[in-house]
Amino acid sequence: MIKPVFYAGTLLLAAFLAGGAPQERIPGTPKKKVKETVESPLPEVPLLPPVFRTPPVKFLELTNRNVTSAKRRSVSLLTEMGTLETEGYKEMTVNLFGSTKGSPDVAGEVGVLFVPDIPTVSHFMREERKFLGALEVVAKATERSWTIFSAPQQTFMVGFPRYKVYAYNQTIRSAKLELHIALSR
Repeated sequence: MIKPVFYAGTLLLAAFLAGGAPQERIPGTPKKKVKETVESPLPEVPLLPPVFRTPPVKFLELTNRNVTSAKRRSVSLLTEMGTLETEGYKEMTVNLFGSTKGSPDVAGEVGVLFVPDIPTVSHFMREERKFLGALEVVAKATERSWTIFSAPQQTFMVGFPRYKVYAYNQTIRSAKLELHIALSR
């Protein structure tokens, strides 16, 4: 005769090895409380692409640019310095300084114009010599006392996505200028 304890242990071992649990309780074995665990999947979290922020300030510089003598209204003689992309920025801070070759004999100005790069403004600049919407930085010279010039730092609100940059020199000496621009968001 087989004892019930031995028989129940054998069935439990067989069920364990088979990967399951016995379906029925064998008479004479104590009841065991079984906790049921429910596996819940982890909540799905959408993966976001990495955020690459552009710096809040972008620095640009144009150095050692020669600017020959030209009156501000002589549009064809202005020194073209390039195009400034300002889209996405709301302010620009401009510093202008440099030197003339020798001391000027008469008072004059060295300046930089930021002219909006749009067809209407370009037309008025060429045909009417009017700088519509232009931003300007000017360094003033006095007679016989000036070989180094500097304009006060100026900050402008950006109103256009792109500006053409022109320099003029209303002294009788050629000048070398440096232009430093900080664009901020």
